[in-house]
Formats: sequence, structure tokens, C-alpha cells
Amino acid sequence: MKQIFSLLCTLAICAMVAVGCSDDNEETAQKTFTVTFDSQGGSTVTAQTVKEGEKIVEPTAPTKAGVVFGGWYTSTGFTQAWDFSKNVVTEDITLYARWASESVTVSFDTNGGNEIAGQKVAKGGLLSNVPVPTKAGSAFDGWYTDKALTTEFNATTPIDKDMTLYAKWTTISKESLQTLIEQAQGINGSNYTDESYEQMYLKLQAAIEISNKADATKEEIETAYENLSKAINALVATIVRPTIALRINPQPVEGIIYLNPQNDDFYISAHGVDAIGDYATNDKVIFEYDNSQLEAWAMERAPEYGGGDKIYKDNNSLSFIPKKDLNAEATIAITIKSADDTNIKQDITLKVISSATAKEQFIQRANALSNNINFDNFEECGKELSAIYGFFGCMSEEDKSKTEDAGSDIGIAWKKLNDIQELIYKFSKIPYSFEGNTCVIDDYRYEYAANGTFPAGTYTSATWEEDGLNEQQQMEYYQDRFTLNADGTYQWDYRIAYSINGNNATNWIKESSGEYRFTGNQTNGGTITMHELYNVDDETTVYRKAKTTLQIRKAKTQAKAIRRLSK
Repeated sequence: MKQIFSLLCTLAICAMVAVGCSDDNEETAQKTFTVTFDSQGGSTVTAQTVKEGEKIVEPTAPTKAGVVFGGWYTSTGFTQAWDFSKNVVTEDITLYARWASESVTVSFDTNGGNEIAGQKVAKGGLLSNVPVPTKAGSAFDGWYTDKALTTEFNATTPIDKDMTLYAKWTTISKESLQTLIEQAQGINGSNYTDESYEQMYLKLQAAIEISNKADATKEEIETAYENLSKAINALVATIVRPTIALRINPQPVEGIIYLNPQNDDFYISAHGVDAIGDYATNDKVIFEYDNSQLEAWAMERAPEYGGGDKIYKDNNSLSFIPKKDLNAEATIAITIKSADDTNIKQDITLKVISSATAKEQFIQRANALSNNINFDNFEECGKELSAIYGFFGCMSEEDKSKTEDAGSDIGIAWKKLNDIQELIYKFSKIPYSFEGNTCVIDDYRYEYAANGTFPAGTYTSATWEEDGLNEQQQMEYYQDRFTLNADGTYQWDYRIAYSINGNNATNWIKESSGEYRFTGNQTNGGTITMHELYNVDDETTVYRKAKTTLQIRKAKTQAKAIRRLSK
């Protein structure tokens, strides 16, 4: 969550001007359908957009005074329950909540596993939250309705009386670990929060390493299985994020994307983004253009470039190798549409530009940039920065090499861009919302303790996260917090502990500080914009060991900040 800007910035800029091809080749965008949840008078449940043939993310159960939720059904007759673990979507559908005034209790006998509390279920309804127990040295093999473990429990069977479910276990082996690994690899990360999926992914990589280890011990296999199993169970489903706009790279300059035919390859990428600027759940797009016209611009692909069709297109990119003799100023019209909502589209013009003109525009626009970056203009400056790098990508290789010549026009412009880039990346606009007294920021949850008028107060991470092993091979965990002061300043801190419960934690250590602005309120949410003025990483006398989880978290946050700047 901390806005620490380093080599990631340089990598991001490289990505803005890089060219290439993806590995997949889908000529048509996959169909999507809308799933509507009719809570039948209960609390509102957000609709979902789901790809054809995929499963629905089971939403949090709605609530309704005086009755018990009994599951989702395909009709108001409540004859067919929806099985979220098996059923897939093939058309627009509505699911209906079933309610009952009577309830029954489902108890869980884990047969030596961890204790699981019983659940109240609407009489005649479904057990919507089927728990997964854990047991040291054993792999969970399902719930059964009898002690003899002969009849497996079916989650789509209505429950009309109190019952007990019994856990079945098998011994953990490399085979069961590999089965669990395959289950984890099949999980669609976009259906879960970044934080919970990243934690699962780390455990998955560790499990793969053990599975591939020829001399892995029994203890290593069991530990890998148990850690991955817990991480899978801890995955937190996300609410579907519909597309509201498109993000295109290179960023169009006044509706134009420039192409230099002397470059080896030309590449456009496009994604649907949601209300806060992150990739939408279905971020695929559709490219529409005159195929014969674009074919006339493209060269045959040599075998070393993969051969095949002249034009490469998938769900998020379009690329080809331009002919070297294209006329300057020639144009082709391209329309990019969201596959999530085809009414969301952008018309662009692909225009041929010479190396000389690209160089001229690069220098001219870079020199025109103001280095007075502030809260009011950093987003617009970020967009202009992206556009200027688009011109840089159209320059000749010879001109690009002159960025290292500090006395040349190109070198001077390049240095100015890098200086302004550092200033822009000190700003970050972060969306927030509240669930009770918990502040949710980019999938991270912070407990809010007010200190004066909102938003002043401290925001402390609700959980401790693994940082990795220290030099003494102890597992370290970290927690972070930020403090918003009434005078418009903030400070970011972290602390370390040696247990996931935070026992014997260190004192808070300053990470960064600066100034902030905010919009909105606790009821409706809003944004916090931070301007970093100090970071501990800038102090040459301070050393902090980089840790894997924290690096992933920083990289993810940085990537989000970069995507928002180029909206």
C-alpha cells in the first residue's frame, strides 16, 4: 500500500513504448451474460457479468429481518437450486433468494480436524457456506452424511431437519499435493481480491517447488499441502467490476495513435477499466477496422517472428509489422469496443509518422511540460507524459540512443521527462470505502480510529501478512498503518512481529510521509490523494531487507497508480 517509487517506474515506462505479441490468438471476443440476484425483499446483491461457460462467484448471503436465507434458485418456485461449484452461465439469468421462517442446524464432526461451529439453515433450504476443515498430516476428502462415511453430502440437496456432517480424511502424499496444486492452478484470480489471491499464489509456488523436489520429506509435503489448503480456503471473492471506460496504449494523442514504419513491429493494447481505474472483471475488447486496408499496411511475418497471419489480434492487443514504404500521413480508422459493454467504445486514427516528425514532437512537447506538479495537475501531466513517450517510441533507434547525450536536444528532453516522471509518481489517488469502521482501500482493510473530524485518525491494517524468513530463518510478519492528520499531512509506518498474531511486535517504524487531500465521506466513500515528500528508502544510511510479499504488494500498488495516471 505504501507508495514507494523505484525501478518499477522505469519498467512501467518501458512498457509504455514496448512492442510485441501475445501468445494467444482469439479472433472473436467471448460472450458475456448478466446474472441478476432477486433477493425477494432481502438486502441488495450486486449483479454480475459472467463469461459464457464460466461459473458465478457466489455472493455474500443477503439478509432479511425475521427469516433465514435458504439459498439461490432459478425460479420463484424454488424447485432447482443453483450449484455455484458446478453450474455455468449460458444466458442472461436471474437467481431468486429463498427465505424461511423456520431453521434447522447443520453440525460438523471433523473427525479430529479443527473445530467448526454449526450453521443455521432455512428449513428446506441449502447449506450455502460449506466449510473446509484442516487436520495435521491429512488431506480433506469431503463431507459425508453418516459416520461410516459411505454417503457423500450433496450441497444442492435441501435440508429439512437437523443433521450432522462427518469429515473424511486421507493421508497427505505427493499425489494428493499434486491434486491440490492442480486445483489451485485452475482458480481464476480475477474472481478474488488481489491480496488473498497473492497469498494463495505464494503458497502455490512453494507447493510446486516441494512437489518437484525428488527427495521431499513427509513433513515438507504435509506443510506445503496444509499451507496451500488454508490459502485456498482464505480466498476472498470480489464483486464483479463492470467496464465503464477503455484504457489504450499507446495513449491516443488527440484521437491519433502514431506509427513509424521503420520500426520492426507495431502494437496496440486495450483494456476495459472499472470505476476506480483498475482492470474490469471482463477487460477484453473488440477491434474493428477495414481488414483489407490494414493487410495492405502489413508485411508477411518471418519465421523468427512466428510466421502465420500478417495481423495478430487477441482479446486485448493488435499488432503487425508495418511495410517500410508506407506514406507519411496515411491513416486507418480503428474502433475499439468493450466486450463487456459494446456501447463503450473509442474511435481512433492510426497515422503514419516519420522519424523526423516524431523526434520534433517529442522534443517540443517535452520542453513544454511544466515541472510544477501539484494536486490539481498531476493526472493530466501523467497523461501527457504517456503521450510524449508514444512519440519517443516512433523515433529512430539512432535518435533514441541520444538520450544518453546530456547536451543534445533529445538528452535534455529525456532528462526533463525523467525528472517530471519522478515528481508525478510521488502522487497517488486511492479510492476508499467503509464497511462499518473498516476502511477498504484497493482490497486492503484498515481499522479506523478517529482523531478529530473525519478523515483525521489512524488506519491500521486489519491483518498481519507474511514477509518471509529473516537471516535467522524466522518467519516475519508485518503490519502497516497510515495516519491522516487534521492539518493535511500524513505518515506511513510499519512494524514487524514473529507470529501471525502480532505477538511481541516491534515499535512502529516510519516508512514515508507527505501531504494529502480527500473527497467523500464514510457513508459514500471517496478518494484519498497522497503526495509523498519523504521516504525511508531515500535515506542512504537506512537499510531494510526486501521481502517477497511486500515487494509484490508494492508492485501491485505501483501498477495501479500507473494505470490510473494514463486513464
